[in-house]
This record gives sequence, structure tokens and C-alpha cells, in this order.
Amino acid sequence: MHSRLASRLARALGFTPSQDHVVSVLLGMPPKEARQALYRAAAAALAAETLRDPTIAKTNTGRNNAVSAEKKSIAERGAPPTTVRTSQIPGAGAGLFSTRHIPRGGLVGLYAGVYTPPVPPVTGGAAEEMTVLIPAPAPSLDDLKLEYLCHLAGGGYLDGASFAIKARAVAATGACPGWGTAALANHPPKNVPPNVVAVDVAWAEVGLEVATTQLFAEARRPETAKRFATEHPSANRIAKHTTNPLKKHVPWYIDGPTNEPVEVPENLNTRGIAFLAARDVLPGEEIYFNYQLSKRGAPAWYAPVPVEVMWEILEKGNA
Repeated sequence: MHSRLASRLARALGFTPSQDHVVSVLLGMPPKEARQALYRAAAAALAAETLRDPTIAKTNTGRNNAVSAEKKSIAERGAPPTTVRTSQIPGAGAGLFSTRHIPRGGLVGLYAGVYTPPVPPVTGGAAEEMTVLIPAPAPSLDDLKLEYLCHLAGGGYLDGASFAIKARAVAATGACPGWGTAALANHPPKNVPPNVVAVDVAWAEVGLEVATTQLFAEARRPETAKRFATEHPSANRIAKHTTNPLKKHVPWYIDGPTNEPVEVPENLNTRGIAFLAARDVLPGEEIYFNYQLSKRGAPAWYAPVPVEVMWEILEKGNA
């Protein structure tokens, strides 16, 4: 009851739902518990990706180990509930589709993309000593790449262009494109509500132990779980080498006083985005995500999704 009243009050005041509120309502848990449940699901997806892709196996061991039949079997148990094929929207190209029932609040996919953190704030001090930080230009002037930029609620953005291209190519062969396909979800047509929501994932706060233990337990492979934990000590480290690598070899920002370009430090933690089902998604449905583009300069096909739609989705969960 309290959650329902709080939602209605926030809606009446014109507020946008916070991510913690959205996750809490979709999963039917208090915010802290809901966030932990989301992170467990994201960790399991990341673990499954690591087992599925042989190029990831050498990340922490330094050896290009072939993926064993055992690991492939376990990865299949953690396979994503989506695939990539031609969108139902005319002229949209590829789209993301469910392959099985996805319950409300279930993990739909991860937004694979290069992570650019928010630029550090301007430092204070005497006016003549103040450091002015000037963000570097946009990551690309290529329209294709700009289509796959996704901003995080906590600042920074993901550039998913190269990952989207790879996912389309893999899907074209009939193979599983993996969990990192959220960038291929299209904006919904006019009068069609989105069926997923985006939530930031701080990979440094994601624990692998519980998620991987469950994943391997389902396959009755406790020893494999121990080996995996030894080879892959953290979700943050895996994500930095796989789904959400840090921006490298290009300027992060320009330092005002020195006019020198500054790159993203390698020791920074990476972040990502997870897509959760806003309602029960049936097999074969196309996945739609609200792009929330600015009205100014938006393409002709873009139909804004009113904020009211998100509140309606949440209130259905509180009913």
C-alpha cells in the first residue's frame, strides 16, 4: 500500500521513476534486495558468456583454452532468452526477439558496449588556479555508431556499435549471439509501449560467487564452479574484458590549463546496463526499449513515449 501511494504521489508531482524504484516494483522486493537479485542475474549471464566464448577463457589465465563440452553444456543452461532477426518495424533492420517466456522483472539482456565514464568535476580553488575540464568531442561522427550510444543514469555512456555488428553477424550464422545484444532492441512504434526497462549495473558491486554457484549447481558441477571462481575472481574484471571494456587510446577529456588530452585510467571500474522485462514477454515478441531521445533533432520515425506509460507499468505491478 505504501509503495502504491508513493508512486502515485511521485507521478502527480511529475517525477520520473528512479531505477531503484523500477527494479523494486518489477521484482516485488525492497529496493536493496531487488538490486541484489538483479546483480545475481547479471552475474550469471556474464558467467554464461565467459563459458560460451573461448576467447574469454584466456582473459585471466593467459591461455587460449578451448571451451570444453562440459562448459558448453553449462553455458547452454544459462543461454539468453532472446535472439536477433529482422525487425517487424519497416526499415529498422535487425531487431531483438524473445525465444521463450520472460517473466516480469526477468533479465532480458545486457547492453554490451565500450564504457566511457563521466568526466571528473571541475576542481575548486583560486580562480587563476582552477582546473577546467573540457570533454572530448563525440566518440564518432559515424551515424551508425551514434545510433548505438546509450547513456547511463549515473553518468557516462556505452558505445555498442561494434558489439551490435558482431551480434548481427553471429546470429546470421544461426549461432547464439549471447547476452550482450540489448543494443539491438528497437524503439517502439507509435502507440506501442516498451516492454523492457534499462537499469545501470555497477560491475564492481556484482558478486560472482552466488550466481555462479547456482549456475553450476543446476548442472551438478560443483568442482567446475570452484575452478571458475579461481580463474575469474571478479565480475568487474570479466566485464572490462568482454561486455563493457573501458574506452582506450582516445582522449577522455582535454585538461584546460595544460591543453593535454587525458585517457581513461585502466584501474577505473566499468559499468553496464541490464534490460529487464517491464511485463511478461511471450515467446516471439520483439523487444522494444524507450530510447528517450531529445525532441530536437530526433529522426522522423521517432515517436516519444510519454512518462505516464512508465508509471502505468509500475502501478500495474503495485495493484
